[in-house]
Amino acid sequence: MTDYSPEKLETEVSQHWKDNNIKQKVRESTEGNEPFFLIDGPPYLNGSPHVGHMQGKVIKDVMLRFKQMQGYDVHDQAGFDTHGLPNELATEEHLGIEDKNEIGDSISAKKFIEECKKRATSAKDDWQTVMEDLAIWQDFEDPYMTFDKEYIETAWWLLEKTDEQDLLYEGRKPIHWCPRCQTSLSGYEVTDEYQEIEDIAVFAKFPLENREEKLVIWTTTPWTIPSNMAVFTHPDYQYAVVEAEEEKLIIAEQLVERVMAKKGLEEEDYTIERTMIGSDLKGLKYRTPFIDEIPRQQELDEENGVHRVHNSEELVTLEDGTGLVHAATGHGPEDYEETRPLGLPVFSPLDSEGYYTEEAGELEGENVLDVDPEIVDLLDEKGLLFYNEKFKHEYPHCWRCKTELIYRAADQWFIENEEVKQRMLEENETVDWIPESAQKRFHNFVSESPDWCISRQNYWGIPIPIWICDECGEKEIIGSFEQLEEKIGELPEEFDPHKHVVDDISWECGCGGEYERIPDIFDVWFDSGIAPFASLHYPFEEKPFEDMWPMDFITEASDQIRGWFYSLMFTGILGFDEAPYEKVLFQGYVLDAEGEKMSKSLGNVVDPAEQVEKFGADLPRFYQLRLAPAWEQKNYDEDEIENEIYRLFSVYWNTKEFLDTYLEGEVERPEKLEVEDRWILSKANSLNAEAPEKMDEAFFHEITRDIEDFILEDISRWYIKKVRERVKNGDEAAKWTLASVIERVNFLLAPFAPFVTEKVYHDIQGQEESVHMEPYPEPDEEMMDEGLEEKMEIAREIVEKANKIRDKEEYNLRWPAQRLIVSAEGLEDELEAFKPLIEDMANVKSVEYGEVASKPVAEPSYPELGPKFGGDAEKVADLIEELDTDQVKQLQELGEIEIDGYDVTEDDVEIRQETTEGVSQLEFSRGNLYLDLIMTEKIEEEAFVAEVIRAIQQKRKDEGLEVEDSVGLSFEGESDVLEKYSDMIESRVNVESVGFSGEDLEYGGEVEFREFKTIFRFSEPKA
Repeated sequence: MTDYSPEKLETEVSQHWKDNNIKQKVRESTEGNEPFFLIDGPPYLNGSPHVGHMQGKVIKDVMLRFKQMQGYDVHDQAGFDTHGLPNELATEEHLGIEDKNEIGDSISAKKFIEECKKRATSAKDDWQTVMEDLAIWQDFEDPYMTFDKEYIETAWWLLEKTDEQDLLYEGRKPIHWCPRCQTSLSGYEVTDEYQEIEDIAVFAKFPLENREEKLVIWTTTPWTIPSNMAVFTHPDYQYAVVEAEEEKLIIAEQLVERVMAKKGLEEEDYTIERTMIGSDLKGLKYRTPFIDEIPRQQELDEENGVHRVHNSEELVTLEDGTGLVHAATGHGPEDYEETRPLGLPVFSPLDSEGYYTEEAGELEGENVLDVDPEIVDLLDEKGLLFYNEKFKHEYPHCWRCKTELIYRAADQWFIENEEVKQRMLEENETVDWIPESAQKRFHNFVSESPDWCISRQNYWGIPIPIWICDECGEKEIIGSFEQLEEKIGELPEEFDPHKHVVDDISWECGCGGEYERIPDIFDVWFDSGIAPFASLHYPFEEKPFEDMWPMDFITEASDQIRGWFYSLMFTGILGFDEAPYEKVLFQGYVLDAEGEKMSKSLGNVVDPAEQVEKFGADLPRFYQLRLAPAWEQKNYDEDEIENEIYRLFSVYWNTKEFLDTYLEGEVERPEKLEVEDRWILSKANSLNAEAPEKMDEAFFHEITRDIEDFILEDISRWYIKKVRERVKNGDEAAKWTLASVIERVNFLLAPFAPFVTEKVYHDIQGQEESVHMEPYPEPDEEMMDEGLEEKMEIAREIVEKANKIRDKEEYNLRWPAQRLIVSAEGLEDELEAFKPLIEDMANVKSVEYGEVASKPVAEPSYPELGPKFGGDAEKVADLIEELDTDQVKQLQELGEIEIDGYDVTEDDVEIRQETTEGVSQLEFSRGNLYLDLIMTEKIEEEAFVAEVIRAIQQKRKDEGLEVEDSVGLSFEGESDVLEKYSDMIESRVNVESVGFSGEDLEYGGEVEFREFKTIFRFSEPKA
């Protein structure tokens, strides 16, 4: 027998796969069958894969292997996300670019994009190596890359289709904007990027025109006050005119005390002159604080509704501030939406780097992220500052460069969402989400989603194919390269549809003007959202896409609810008016062993390559899916792999090795099977029967645990233990049964542990070139016997309880016991066929059914006595121990008894049955067990021989002998006893000869048991 060595085994199997082109042959074996469509949520190639990637890739590989074994023609193309900000930022750093505006000036756009493209694939080889080592059989030789021109053409097609549905529009509205990256971000890109920061919060005074009152507003973004367009009050709230510090201030009545306290004013320091409801303030004109410094504000002041009080039930609350909300239409989505029906202008005097523009008047050139203190000072100088304070709050940051974001109004391209949203919600009901709760989460996110801002102001991405005439403003959307050729003539063979090329493409308009492309690129989530059809160049190549759509299964991390899962659904509705996927599996995050988020700075990152180097691929693969449900957060602990998973695989390997040792050629199915054979076959087929549904539902944690339990508990600790001697003695039924069970469980294990199952498959004489060419096993229903399994569970319980009695009485399992008495109504007939098995496994001479004379004995329950009797607990305990049989019976019948003035109940005691000396009792689910541990002379001899056999076996192991090594054996002492049991010794120890004259051989040891004592010696293995 050889020990389980993942490194050695996996090296051998890898070579077999490589030499025989196994992966390709496996895929070809089901080619042309019903397709199974899985698309890789494209990971970003900005470094080597991490343990989260490993989890996702293993899940996909397991599902693909399972479906392949079920006969499906699986679509296994890997994919990579190549565009986007991370690449741009890294390229800027690599090229020494400090300001984005240098692109096109000190460095050409062409060179910059070419560098981005190189960087986009720089980690591809690392990924491919790690994935091959993990036995991830996705196609990394020909992955889809989002920068491929065929992929880009599909993106153009979908935008044209979107425009045909009148869903595409250009608009100017406030959006999240990164001043460092100089581009917009969608709301779902920001959701998880809030960090606590400290800002200045101000209470500013806006004087009413031709009145002495001032409106008091509160904001945590003072830099937006120069862009103020309106103030909102709630129509139904009470507002107070507060006289304080020789001014009349308007504040929500409910907030007056709190606002005054901010400035240290107590009740005697101010008076409430009068109150009115918010609707009474509607229409009042006020003077915005910086109207003198900003000429554009003076112009806007003339427009209808600008710098007036308006009402809003949505925008105004009494949670913070003053109950009056300052609205900057160009710097907040809520402000924009609330003022849009009023027709107020969108004023946003900021450039792409976050600096005030010329429209900001005297503030031109100031950066909004630094200007707050200056705004506060200006308000103070004008007498318009009521109070300012430091204020901590959660604030959005750029998900890539971590810069604080701003809201900035800019001309962007949007896809109108209202109609799409309704279809997404309808289609969501048809999707099988795992877990089910994810469906509601997705529903909630979609319900609140705004129009999709698809434009970005970057270089490295898919160019938006919109050309606009510089004279008449007419727009044309190009939906294919063929359409582009119709405009400009034949494209070069090496046409690269990226920004540096398409920006130079123009053509003449009928009006005499020139069509020029807009400078924007797509939101990178548009790139990934079109993956199912863009990766197959649909609609320009209709096959195989039309035969596979929609996707059968996808899986990514849970945060993709607002990322990839959302963009897939959105583009699926745009392109096909249906959900693009049928089943979605959430993945929980992988944390370190202590439950901490992995971070390079903390030094707790788990590297998949290192895991393979330490443990091979099978162990971490199996471990990650067995650890917890795929959708739950999980702690990755290498100790569990090293101890629990390695032990499992070692047991499995040793089981195969045990069979291999005694299996000589193919064994025919015997006519007669023993009860243990029929039971293990039933268990294996029951496991098999439940497996497909659990695999389909991605309950990988359940099926892996089922397999683990079956190998450790059913095969190793029960069946092998029972049939070991049968197999050694050439029992055909036992060998055929064990071979059949190993074959079946090997197929079930194959998707999870492709290496070891491949090796086991060939070692047990598999017929195909690979286990992965075999069909997924169908359960043999004729072998399934639920009643048999239930009865065996009772038999196992009886044996386990008998062993507990042994442990309690310190009576070793190696030593035979005289009798096991089972006291349980109706069980004798039920377990008749199991009697020999129970005798063997419990190591008893006989199993009997009936009653054993016993009496009830009460023992104190100390956890109950302490709280109840306090300082008298010990005294009461002594009294309980002195109860006679009649008193205990009285306690059992009545539930309580008075002892020496103390009321004792059944809860205060533990009652057990005391039998005659040498017979010990224990309850089990159906009654009571009694084990007769009185040692007769014969049992004592057998126990001694058992100790001798154990000592010899241990010495053989210590000296490195294999099971098949035959030795010469000699004894000195107790020869009469040992000679009497020589047949037993020879059957249990692989010996060529046994002597009793104390011959001096190479190895030896001494055994003492009670009055018995012997010295054994054995030789080197015989040739």
